[in-house]
Amino acid sequence: MRTCIATRSIQHCLGPNEVRLLWENHLLPLCREDNLLGKALFQDKPHITWDNFFSGDEIMECAADQGFGLTMTCRRDRLPSGVPKKYFHHAKTPVTHQTKAARFQKPIVAIKKRGQSYLQFTSFQSTSSCNIACVNALNSCSLYAQTKQRGRDSNKKQWAIEMNEARDLYLNTYGGIDRMDHLIQNCNMGYRSWKYWHSAMIHGKAMAVVVAYDIYLECCTGNLTPGWKTKAVSFYRFREILARQMLHYSPTDRKYPGDEAMRACTQQNQKKRRLTMSSSSIPSTVSSQYKTSTGVDREHLEQAEPRLCGFLDDLLHHERSIVALKGKSHHVCHCCGHPAYHICTACPGNPALHIRATKGRPNSCFLHYHNTSSFGLWKEDFKVAGNKKKDWHYPTGTELDQSSKDMMRLHIAVQKESTAASTETIASELTSVAAAENDPTWNDKCI
Repeated sequence: MRTCIATRSIQHCLGPNEVRLLWENHLLPLCREDNLLGKALFQDKPHITWDNFFSGDEIMECAADQGFGLTMTCRRDRLPSGVPKKYFHHAKTPVTHQTKAARFQKPIVAIKKRGQSYLQFTSFQSTSSCNIACVNALNSCSLYAQTKQRGRDSNKKQWAIEMNEARDLYLNTYGGIDRMDHLIQNCNMGYRSWKYWHSAMIHGKAMAVVVAYDIYLECCTGNLTPGWKTKAVSFYRFREILARQMLHYSPTDRKYPGDEAMRACTQQNQKKRRLTMSSSSIPSTVSSQYKTSTGVDREHLEQAEPRLCGFLDDLLHHERSIVALKGKSHHVCHCCGHPAYHICTACPGNPALHIRATKGRPNSCFLHYHNTSSFGLWKEDFKVAGNKKKDWHYPTGTELDQSSKDMMRLHIAVQKESTAASTETIASELTSVAAAENDPTWNDKCI
């Protein structure tokens, strides 16, 4: 291939050179273990299909040397070198009774071995002369008839067409591009804009929808997981369910890469940003055999249970936000009501708090004020509790324990309500899908 580029015109080798560059720079790294994915995406070197713009002896020899599969139609001016043209179908022929009869002649097959690979060239008569070049793609090649059909019921028509393995392989693989273009058009995705680059972006999004539908169909077969086996919905219905999920999703959930760069996330204040980041950073599927980068596993975690008190990242942030008041000035502590000389700038209103335990009390006002279990018991919480400020007293140990139990019950109740709401939403979506499928007036073409 490199010699071809140096000695021939660039116009002649432009197509084959593109195939070589795509293979060496994009596909070949995915066959190795040391790629960006951390593992080989292809266990065997893949087979790729091209049209006649990319054909030629050079790319066939390159594919044979590299050991990957290749199938492409061959231009009449790029037939295998060293073989006279008269042995192949090389002339442009009109559709006549003679050429129609010639379609059912056996194909001409030429085979050449190069290293451990096989170069296969098939020449036959179709609507005109047709030549297909293959590398490591065919086990056999012979003439047979294939049934084609069109229409329904009484209007259904069937007929036989000539076929061979090379032509069948090319049509089944290269036809995937036509099917994808058709489904991209069915996405009906677009909007008016002066920004011309949005057209490429919309095309890419529509292509992602088509690929997602192809993955969905594979999952519905049950071959990946038996529990996933179900009747697949049409592409139009799949598109509508996908659109509904998109309307309900918010980038602040941070479930997908790139969400943190969306405007909805960058406009969040620091507190909300930390909360959503901490909740989204937990993997959805983590086994009990998971081990951190420092080597900590489940066994180590259980041994250190008496020491660990949960995730205190937010509390550490508040501790870093403690600022001493200037001079000898002081404010009333929002927790106990006595003079305090430090404020927490991370809390709304910058409340004054004691950062150390005072008057023989076991814990500091800083810890009590940020503890969820004692919310509503402190000096400045009289507005929440509905009491008068002058009637407040420092809570006893029994009151603190009871408040902890009450807040825990409230926390569990809130979690149950949110879970029930999400379950109800999913159930309603499934019900609407089932209702639409059972509706006799439902039309897959509707938008």
